[in-house]
Amino acid sequence: RSLATVPGRGDIERPAARWVRLFQDSKRALLLRHLRMRGQSYAVLHYLETVSGWDNSIPSTAEVAEAINWRQPNVSRAYRELLDGEFILKRGTRYYLSPLVAWKGTQKAYDAFCRELFADQGPPRLALR
Repeated sequence: RSLATVPGRGDIERPAARWVRLFQDSKRALLLRHLRMRGQSYAVLHYLETVSGWDNSIPSTAEVAEAINWRQPNVSRAYRELLDGEFILKRGTRYYLSPLVAWKGTQKAYDAFCRELFADQGPPRLALR
């Protein structure tokens, strides 16, 4: 894997191939719906955006707690709040970053994920202002 230095920040190296597509409008709409969300939940959300796997898979609460050196109940509380706010999803026993927030994967996989996710009710209607 090749590494590149962030321009102007020689102390930070970034892998050239790691990326995630962020959906600003729908993320802003979700944030505006949940203005009372705790600061810890925002911190966890930002962390999850940096570690999401292919097709938006994210680590378990125990893995996140260990990685950020927090108590697991605090991370679990943040996950519950993020689930309630539709920032993350739970399918079976796995957690995923919501495709309304960001996507890491192919366009074809994104389309299939959204079709399956919103099959019953159609895509969510978010006020973008």
